[in-house]
Amino acid sequence: MRRLPARTCYWILLFILVVIFGPIGCGDDESNPTCDPSCDADQCMVCRDSTCVSSCATDQICDNGTCVEKTKTVSPPFDLRAESLETSIRLVWQHAEAANFRVLRRSESEDEFRILPESTPGSKSFEDMHVLPGKTYTYAIVALLDSQESEPSDEVQARTTGEPADWTLIYFISSDGDYGYDYWFNIEGLEAQGGSSESIHVLVLYDGFQVGDSRYYRLGGSNLSREKFTIPTAPDGEVNMGDAQTYRDCIDWLLPRYAARHYFVSFHNHGGGSVEPGSPSTGTRLIHNMLYDQTSADSLDPDEQGQVIAHLAREAEQQVDVVESMTCLGQMVENTYAMAGHARFHVGAESLSYVSSTFPVAYLRDHPQASAEDVATFLVDDHHQGMVAGHTPCAWSLVDLDKLEGVVDSMSSLAAGLLEFASTSENQSLLRELAGQAQNFQFYPGDLMSAYVDIRDWARVLSESADLPAPLVVEAASLVETFDEGLVLANRVHNDTHPGFDIEAHYDGAYGLSVYHPNLHQPFYQQPSTPPYAELSFCRNTGWAEYLQAISLEAPEGPCPKVTNLQTVLQADDAVHITWSYPRDQEPFYDGFYCSRDKDGVFSGVYFTLLKQAGMTDFEVVDTLDGPGVYTWRVTAVRFSDQEGSINWSTSEEMTLSK
Repeated sequence: MRRLPARTCYWILLFILVVIFGPIGCGDDESNPTCDPSCDADQCMVCRDSTCVSSCATDQICDNGTCVEKTKTVSPPFDLRAESLETSIRLVWQHAEAANFRVLRRSESEDEFRILPESTPGSKSFEDMHVLPGKTYTYAIVALLDSQESEPSDEVQARTTGEPADWTLIYFISSDGDYGYDYWFNIEGLEAQGGSSESIHVLVLYDGFQVGDSRYYRLGGSNLSREKFTIPTAPDGEVNMGDAQTYRDCIDWLLPRYAARHYFVSFHNHGGGSVEPGSPSTGTRLIHNMLYDQTSADSLDPDEQGQVIAHLAREAEQQVDVVESMTCLGQMVENTYAMAGHARFHVGAESLSYVSSTFPVAYLRDHPQASAEDVATFLVDDHHQGMVAGHTPCAWSLVDLDKLEGVVDSMSSLAAGLLEFASTSENQSLLRELAGQAQNFQFYPGDLMSAYVDIRDWARVLSESADLPAPLVVEAASLVETFDEGLVLANRVHNDTHPGFDIEAHYDGAYGLSVYHPNLHQPFYQQPSTPPYAELSFCRNTGWAEYLQAISLEAPEGPCPKVTNLQTVLQADDAVHITWSYPRDQEPFYDGFYCSRDKDGVFSGVYFTLLKQAGMTDFEVVDTLDGPGVYTWRVTAVRFSDQEGSINWSTSEEMTLSK
């Protein structure tokens, strides 16, 4: 018999085995029919020994068909209890494992929990020091272990004991300014009115011009009852009054200790509006908005002021009743816009604001039932009376911040129409000229870099223009009507001569709120600081900066000539006439002058700024000597050099006179 080839025998044997035992396959094949039903790959299952098993290791779990590292489940804390103390709430809880913990708190006015920044890891207890008297708080605890967190514990509530005062008055006073002017007299003025009492807290954050003299104070009726506190976040005694965080730290420290039903905040120092003037000695910025801090070379911009007020409102769980900007050019829409929604009323000056001793302490003591509007109106009236008595021009007002939205919306709509209209150089020139006809405010009389217009008076000028298209006239008239619907609740003006300037101020067109708007003589000052004007929240949400940019002048390039023929003439009444000459220029509207004075080598006089008008070649200012000494006057010519606000200063000429 013939033998079959080995290969043939192999295939015959394989066929017999398949018939008897079925197809032979890999035990790891999830489609193997020996696993019935077939293994689910989405669950990371595979078939082994006719059984579906997980392909993941013991320290892994399946995640949509992929084996990943297993996360440990962290159990939530339990047995959470709360105890109300006089000025705090103490929490204790239990947990089965060693873990860190996160404390969650929700106040009566909040819908969501917030994570307390003071939450201490490791401990199973926590004392919440940042609570207000007479308030209910809800707490929960989350456990943290191996980068995992538990579900929140059961919630617990606690209500603080005690009653808040009627009013808390917070004064932010910066004497760390470039003028070397000490605002300590404000502290003495507050104490002269009685300081704090059971119903009123009078609190101060003070930063003097000496390094290391920053402190918190609770004022009494004299220096004997004055309480002084080291600032926890500044143990070296020096804070930056140009940093919003300085004020937030102050609020966080003061508020739990001195809570009240009503809050008043006052900002004290120099102010420069929403754009900043420059320094002729360095060619750099001098003041930006308010509370310039010379040590830190910083200052608060409008949005930062709004952030401070927003933080106080959040921590106090209510709107701030009254905000006062005791600064020059403080009543601007750029900063009131940033405070709207967080404060009820704002008191400030559209104009320059000279030293005032207006405080509401005695008024609140004599009128315990006074409303926030009553207090704010008193401040405007008292500031005005002080300026009249001191023969100082002023334009003080009270703005209802709840009414601001309609005015801003109307301004935004009008700015959009004006932007479209400003498509030709003739129309741009017309809009600049119209702005120049409205009530104007400047950092110094004739200042080159800052120009502000009263919003209502500017809209009035536009609404009466025969050169604007009818739709724009209607828009402008609508802005006037909206402005008059209760936005400004008190408005007081006084015309007089500026102290230190031989310039008369007329504020008859001041209606209570201004905005930055370069006029016929000025380019748009988009300063290179942070943030630029166009990035302020008011500009981002209105398109105002785009309108200004569209109508702005282009500043000339080239060197700025120095003044010539500088002379001083002393009169019998100690008046000094300072005169000089300057070459006539083809584009005269960009040139101006700064005149400063030193006495015995120490700066002792303000800067004079004068716009150079067309055709003028000779200039004069009048100063008055204040006693014997050696006086030196320096006159510097100024010219804008580009659209970014850089300034080209000439070399100064100086003249000395002895008396």
